[in-house]
Amino acid sequence: MKRLFITIFLFSLVLTPATHFLKAVSLWDVLEENQSIKYILIDGAGPNIPTNLFNDSSITKVKVIYSYNQTHDILVEYTKNRTTKRMIPTKNISPFRISDWDLDAFLEKYHEHIKIYDNAPIKKWTLEITNFDIGVTVFMDDGVYSEFDCYGPENLSCYSQFHSPRKYTPNNTTTPITTKKNKKICGPALLVGLVLIPALTRRRK
Repeated sequence: MKRLFITIFLFSLVLTPATHFLKAVSLWDVLEENQSIKYILIDGAGPNIPTNLFNDSSITKVKVIYSYNQTHDILVEYTKNRTTKRMIPTKNISPFRISDWDLDAFLEKYHEHIKIYDNAPIKKWTLEITNFDIGVTVFMDDGVYSEFDCYGPENLSCYSQFHSPRKYTPNNTTTPITTKKNKKICGPALLVGLVLIPALTRRRK
């Protein structure tokens, strides 16, 4: 009987999808601190505000751009289930190493910033890293989103701001109303002028 239970347990492990054993994507699982890169983009999901932006359980995707040659770069996309690579036109961005940034100082400033959320639910978040900027964008459920940006990597300087939902304005509303009025007035006036000119000419004769 004991062997039967062991066999059933092992068989259930084989049938269980591999994705059940995969943890969330972490930047440190795909990148070394001294590796030369051009750009990093991390996507995360809500509803909780992330506390560790580089190794948070809400991370869903990590994109990294590596230098390749003078005409092309390599874009690598890491998710829980797979890793994909493709060539892209080279980006005019200076390469850097993640170790160039004082990430502890950045996270300290970031933790001060997220106190304003007061555990409010969020929809998603993104983190972008270049050689001169680290930016976090948090999207709320009501359409409001906030930006927290730090410039450096030396003498870290940070700021934050909130934005209301963006409103779409159709392009066909840019024509001034006065233009249409002018067209309506000019048409009859022109006809009256054409009729009066011959009449005045006859009177003079």
